[in-house]
Amino acid sequence: MRRHTGHFGPTDPCGRMFRDTGILPVATWAGSLRVFGVPEGRDECSPALQCWDARPFHDSASPEGTAEAEGGVSAVPSGLGAIGPTVNPALKRGATFMPARGGHPEPTRIVHRRACHENAKTWAGRPCHNSGRSAFTLVELMVVITVLTILIASVVKVSTVVLRNGEIRQTQAVMRNLDLAIEQFRTDSPLGNLSEYKNRYGGYPCDELEPFIKTDGIPTKPPLPPVPKFIGPGRDSDLQLPASGLNGVDQKDIKAMALAIRLYSSEGGAILDRIDAKYRRPAPLPEFFDRNTTTGSKTEPDTDDVPLVTFVDAWGQPFEYYAVSHGDKSVDTPAPSDTGGRRLKTAQFLIGQNRGRPVLVSYGPDGKDQFSADFWEAGQKVDLVADYHAADGPKMDMGDIDHRLNLDNVYLDDGLKERLGQPAQP
Repeated sequence: MRRHTGHFGPTDPCGRMFRDTGILPVATWAGSLRVFGVPEGRDECSPALQCWDARPFHDSASPEGTAEAEGGVSAVPSGLGAIGPTVNPALKRGATFMPARGGHPEPTRIVHRRACHENAKTWAGRPCHNSGRSAFTLVELMVVITVLTILIASVVKVSTVVLRNGEIRQTQAVMRNLDLAIEQFRTDSPLGNLSEYKNRYGGYPCDELEPFIKTDGIPTKPPLPPVPKFIGPGRDSDLQLPASGLNGVDQKDIKAMALAIRLYSSEGGAILDRIDAKYRRPAPLPEFFDRNTTTGSKTEPDTDDVPLVTFVDAWGQPFEYYAVSHGDKSVDTPAPSDTGGRRLKTAQFLIGQNRGRPVLVSYGPDGKDQFSADFWEAGQKVDLVADYHAADGPKMDMGDIDHRLNLDNVYLDDGLKERLGQPAQP
């Protein structure tokens, strides 16, 4: 018997390569490979049919030249392999053998391209595996799903943190421009010769609209001066408000700050103009400063009038501004719109913590929910004023900004957050 040379060709039913000595199995019957010459009932995967262990043909006259070779495949009559491609007449139609080197063909079994069945048959004592991919088990699927879930959750968490940090940086950029305009107003000191104004607001833009109303003026400690300290430029100027007066105006603090800068500091106003329009919100009519009440409309501003405007953070919520100083006892008088002086006391506390400078604050990512009625506590929103006057938070006493909804507030100065006992911004 000739030994195999190590050449590899087609595979057997178990997926292993045929090894032959130059003989190439060819199938022309029904376009598929099939074991020919297998007795009826013989399985193609049985150990008796080892595709790469075929015996060589021998002369029919020799002792090995039997009419049927091992495994039930008939041998080719003597001499046929020496004259070219030969067909064993004992085989079924379509099984063609190519001559081997030396002219002696070897019967290489031709097998069906179908792999062995799923019932784990063996080939020569070894498991006969399916040629296709096996399916995932339930445990494997659960492991894959768990890993994907963890990865997705990690990506979402990281993306959320990155997005939030970006919004905080945008908010602080707007706050820096506002702070530049505030400092420019203080440098220009347009109202420095008005002691009532300087004592109450420290030379910074005011955070109350009363000084722009003729009948109110700067809130001062009784006894009131004979004439209210009105700071509007021009004798005929005045602040136009809705019929409900200041009680119907929201964000009075940030509107007062922007109005003071617009009226008295051209350079400060130019800084405000550099702030992107998406961070500005015009006040509803008829909220505007009328430079001349004797002419024009009282419900819509003329070209020289100054509309009120609100500035918002990256989440679309208005900033808050606190400027009332605590350096003079005369400022203990709250503005008429400050019921009970709650905002006055909060402003004095914040400015004291900020070392005498005004305070700008954003309510952070949860600001929208914080001012929603669904999140109000005891029937009121949880802003800095309510937090300062409420006995809540970890200290459970008044005089602190420590409510859980205020812990993510954004300030321009991280040092102020630390002094307020709040966690530092990322």
